[in-house]
Amino acid sequence: MRDFALAHQDEPLSIPQLCRAFRVSRRTLQYAFQEICCVSPGAYLRVLRLNGVRRALRAPERTFLDVQDLAAQWGFWHPSQFACDYKKLFGERPSDTLRRRTEPLPFAKS
Repeated sequence: MRDFALAHQDEPLSIPQLCRAFRVSRRTLQYAFQEICCVSPGAYLRVLRLNGVRRALRAPERTFLDVQDLAAQWGFWHPSQFACDYKKLFGERPSDTLRRRTEPLPFAKS
């Protein structure tokens, strides 16, 4: 599932797409995710994509124009919903993550 989702990172995958790809019913997919991951398939996909954005924001090289561009690359088409979901998961705004990446590390106090 993870590999399939990462191969389709630029599109928000739907539950029916997943069911077709894995040749299972919606109910089977739901039960499997609840049993193994303790979350719904939709929540799993959202967290997987949000983590992908976070890794890219923290990477030393910048391969995107801005945060919205990066979010779109990971299939987030609604900037305000993306920012809300990101802050709820990581406790900071995406722009804060990006800014911290470029700030020098503080000196240790002795």
